[in-house]
This record gives sequence, C-alpha cells and structure tokens, in this order.
Amino acid sequence: MSYDLLSKYYDASVGFDYEAYFGFIKGFLPPKGRGLDVACGSGTLTVMLARHGFEMTGTDASPGMLNEARRKCSAAGVKCLLLEGDLNAFGTDKTYDFIISSCDGLNYVKSEAKLERLLGAFRSALTEDGVLIFDISTLYKAKEVLDGNVFFDDTDDYTLLWTNEYSGGRVRTDVTVFEKEQKYYKRYDESFDQYFYTAETVRRLLDGRGFSFAEYDGETFGRFNDKSQRLLVVARKRG
Repeated sequence: MSYDLLSKYYDASVGFDYEAYFGFIKGFLPPKGRGLDVACGSGTLTVMLARHGFEMTGTDASPGMLNEARRKCSAAGVKCLLLEGDLNAFGTDKTYDFIISSCDGLNYVKSEAKLERLLGAFRSALTEDGVLIFDISTLYKAKEVLDGNVFFDDTDDYTLLWTNEYSGGRVRTDVTVFEKEQKYYKRYDESFDQYFYTAETVRRLLDGRGFSFAEYDGETFGRFNDKSQRLLVVARKRG
C-alpha cells in the first residue's frame, strides 16, 4: 500500500471531519509540547496541531501523502518534521508529550502481534504524563459498511471508484481513478489492505501494555457502541 495515487484525491474523497475531531481531542492534550502524528496522511491534523502551537512530527508510509503534507505546512506557514516510515516497524529514540493517529491509521497494522508491539513502542515514546489518542475502524464497519460496496467521486476532472471486499479480518480496497488529460481520460489503479480488530482485542492489548484509557465513538464522540464505525481511544500510562 502506497497511497501515492490516492494522495491527490484523498481529502476530497474521504470526507473526514478534522475540525470536529480536533475540537474534541484538544481538551485531552497538554497546553504545549511536542507531538507525533503517526500515519499522518496528507497532514491536515498535523498542521492544525502545529498552528495550535505544538512542535509537530508526522510520519507516513506514502511519499505522495508526505508531499501533500509538506504543501499544507508551507501554505499554513508552519514547520513540521515529516518523515517516511511504516507504522508496522515503528520505533523512535525520542519522547513526545502526545502521540496521535487519526482516520484509521492503525487499521494498517497487519497483525495483532504487530499492534501489541506498536502500542508498547508508543508507551516507550511518551513522556511520563503523555497521552496517546488514536481511532480505528471497527469490525462492524468492515462487515456492514465496506464489504461488497462501491464508493465513488465523480467530478469534471476525475472519477474515482473504491471497491471493498472483507475476508478473514481484512478488507481489500481497489481504487480506480479516471483522470482527465486534455480531451481523454487516463486510468490509474491502486490497491491496499486494512486490518480489523475487535474492541475487546484493542482493550486487552492496551491493558497489557500498561495503559489506562477511555473510549468513544470516533464519529459522534459520544458513547462507543456495537454499531460504532470507529473506536476512538484516549490513553495514558498507568503509574
């Protein structure tokens, strides 16, 4: 999965409400300090946090996404350190006052063992009073919303199709873009996998890695329930 094709269309196609998300999570963040945005994508939230006064680092596996993030940082007049890196092999010798991963970033963690290792790495990278905030799409979403469905965007300049198939805890997404080039349209294709875990598994792994945490519905920011499409977690180290 590279997201390099999708990076040009990501913000318009995904429709993630970053303003509402930021409005909810900012109450859990420290008043100042250093933050890490893991799987930062096109950098929308990274820039918001930088403009709020935080010293931000963003990491993503896609060079195309990081280029979009750099463009946004430049346009906003903020400085962020943007690094290429796969969260399945995450590691750092630095510490952060908070770590965040939004818009399903952790759904690209390929196994329960890797998710457990990642949470441990996050804990090690947090300062003593640091906070970890992440969301992850649920199995309900994988089975009831994504599986077998096709989503599309159709504009004057391009048509984008997403097709999704769920099997064995994983959703394979095939993206096809028809991009206008003068009088004709050229076709581009890209595929990627997302991995899904039960809420019980996420809770168990957080507990096992020494976190206390609260959970919310990642779209309404109310109570998490069995039909929530995203689980949003706010976690801190246990003493």
